[in-house]
Amino acid sequence: MTLLALTWPIYTITGFDASAHTSEETVQAAHNVPKGILRSVYVSGLVGWVMVASFVLAMPDVAAGARQGGEVFSWLMHQALPGAGGRALWIAIVLANYLCGLACMTSTSRMMYAFARDGGLPRSALLKRVSPRWQTPVPAIWTTAALALASTLYSPAYSTLTTATVIFLYLSYVMPTLVGLRAFGRTWTQFGPFHLGGALYKSLGMVSVLGAALLVWIGVQPPNEKALTVVLATAGVLFAGWWLGIRRRFRGPPVTRT
Repeated sequence: MTLLALTWPIYTITGFDASAHTSEETVQAAHNVPKGILRSVYVSGLVGWVMVASFVLAMPDVAAGARQGGEVFSWLMHQALPGAGGRALWIAIVLANYLCGLACMTSTSRMMYAFARDGGLPRSALLKRVSPRWQTPVPAIWTTAALALASTLYSPAYSTLTTATVIFLYLSYVMPTLVGLRAFGRTWTQFGPFHLGGALYKSLGMVSVLGAALLVWIGVQPPNEKALTVVLATAGVLFAGWWLGIRRRFRGPPVTRT
């Protein structure tokens, strides 16, 4: 339970990968993208810590709050801020969540378009299309919206699916680090202007890998043990698809030389 509680602030430190998603459109990306990632982590960590601390400090009775289960936040809002002030804060929270969902839609459709552009998804020819009128990848956007809606249609599976996607989120964060640790100094010998140095990079990389492994382990503990089945099944499908044919068709993003 203690370890599960410690993951609360971790949930707020997400989205820094969006700086990399837009690197193709970023001026001096080699300098500015790493700075954007660091700023995002700093701001998310600070604001997330303030949010969690405020939540705990505003709770009038911790034991009574623990008995509320999944309804603890609405209970706390009613206890700490009833009336018009509470309703105004609820509206602000709903708007913030809407904007967060909109940002996730934008980020996901951008990634879907990028993978389709490089031939890495089924129906890539359709998903990579850019509307001449709107100048956006309309098929990728609507596919993302349809998949997001479909994930909510069967409520008993929603909690398990949510937990599994959180696990996949942090796996996607740590996979480049894991690959970088293996390639560092071997096949990866040319570095950009933002470079930590070998000793610091390897130390932070190992901490990141171990931290992600701990988060995955926490994520599949009861009552979320079904998430392990989803993660393993999805990984099996992905590996099977890769070795049964995708690896022969998809060669990765094109390499450009300047």
